[in-house]
Amino acid sequence: MGLCYHTTLGRQGARRQVSVRVNRRQARSLSSIGGNLDLKLRGRFALVTGSTSGIGAAIAHALAVEGATVVVHGRSEARATAVVESIQKASGSAEWVVGDLSTDEGARKVIEHALARVERIDILFA
Repeated sequence: MGLCYHTTLGRQGARRQVSVRVNRRQARSLSSIGGNLDLKLRGRFALVTGSTSGIGAAIAHALAVEGATVVVHGRSEARATAVVESIQKASGSAEWVVGDLSTDEGARKVIEHALARVERIDILFA
């Protein structure tokens, strides 16, 4: 299983792509190993789609541990708020948005709602 995030770095908007490969066991503990990485994400904003459970939630937690403000996305408000509360209990910063990404209009609304909660999106996990 390969995980990948994109982030915009530097004043000229240079792009850097980092790929992280994990197996199922590592994926379950991704948020715990996240604290040992230094991804320099303080001040960055991440949108993690499908992050109300499983690997998406683990990614959201890992990014928050590294200092990013995470926008948790899913189709269930109750599950999204539960993940946000869990991140906040661990001293992370998180917001949530709910929406269906299966249509262009739904995807547009998710982005609009995310940008209403954070000033920009630097990192996108989709």
